[in-house]
Amino acid sequence: MDKRKKIIISGYYGFGNLGDEAILISIIDRLNAEVENPEIVVLYTKAESEQLKAYKNVRCVYRMNPISIFFEMLNADLVISGGGGLLQDSTGFTTVLYYLGIVKMALFLKKKVLFYAQGIGPLNLDKSKKLITNTVNKVNFITVRDNDSAELLKSLKIDKAPVVVTADPVISMEKLPQNEIDELVKKYIPNFKKNNNPNIGISARPWKSDNNYIEILAKSCDELIKKYNANIYIIPFQIQQDLAICKEIKEKMEGEAEIIMPPNSEDSIFQFSPKEIAGIIGQMDLIIAMRLHALIFSFPFKIPSAGIVYDPKVGIFAKQAGMESFNLDSFKKEDVIGFVGNNLNKNYSNDSFDKLYNQSILTGKIASDMLSNISAEEIIKKRGLILYDRIS
Repeated sequence: MDKRKKIIISGYYGFGNLGDEAILISIIDRLNAEVENPEIVVLYTKAESEQLKAYKNVRCVYRMNPISIFFEMLNADLVISGGGGLLQDSTGFTTVLYYLGIVKMALFLKKKVLFYAQGIGPLNLDKSKKLITNTVNKVNFITVRDNDSAELLKSLKIDKAPVVVTADPVISMEKLPQNEIDELVKKYIPNFKKNNNPNIGISARPWKSDNNYIEILAKSCDELIKKYNANIYIIPFQIQQDLAICKEIKEKMEGEAEIIMPPNSEDSIFQFSPKEIAGIIGQMDLIIAMRLHALIFSFPFKIPSAGIVYDPKVGIFAKQAGMESFNLDSFKKEDVIGFVGNNLNKNYSNDSFDKLYNQSILTGKIASDMLSNISAEEIIKKRGLILYDRIS
């Protein structure tokens, strides 16, 4: 019998961010689809996860215990870094230092390393850029989720490791059956209205801006209620960060809005599962979102959606998906009202979905090829891949 393949996954996992948890389960599901009974070890905030208990072949190791991580890596067949926006220093240099520290450990142990559909940047510090150039050139294979990330790597002279543009893993996340979604809505949004009035989902998060976006969103929601008799649902994605903002929007409104609260909100970390909140978002008629993965969750359901760009990644995905977007620092109430008026009762035609879906599952196939000891050159040929530096 062939030895089970052991895969270690490093990322921003276990912090209660629905987008990152969605990335994790999407990677795990894809690996399970492409690799026969792999042993998967996730570097997590603690040694176990309620979200991952359903996976019998997945274990968690505390992400800040280098000794445990080292011994886990000794017999690993592949180390995955990603997905998500790990290599960025808007949250500080220590973010880059941590994730590249894991990569350096894997390289020291001569392990294969795959960057899994990462979003690169923003990078503002010279020391971040230098560390990335010195480390990332040594990994086996790099996939990024957009051209902007690939272009940034190219500017940092990442020219030794192959770089291929794929797509965010969550685009191919499996949907819940409609009957399960209906039960979720019935249980957690008992006042959800299925009538001719539009159900509009709002996703907001804290961010520094001179534009009073909380006030703008509150006034926009009031205008939508007056003009279209809209039902407003505000959706926190990371309870510790988003809930206070969601409550502030609701408090500033003159009309009514409902905050969609998770079943275990008192926990302050764990919420709905990613598939559950994706299913709930899928029942909305329109989505206006700061959170990137609120847009990604809406994508397979063909819901007209607009991103509020606090970070370039939101605008990048909106452009990929053919969605509208507004800049956080300059958008106005009229932008929101105009978007809703232009898209109300309009079936969003997401022609790019099939392409992005196929790119999303491609990274898992590359991981499987690497586990089968296929070289990077052979993978590129086998999968018909185009290296980013060869794209005109």
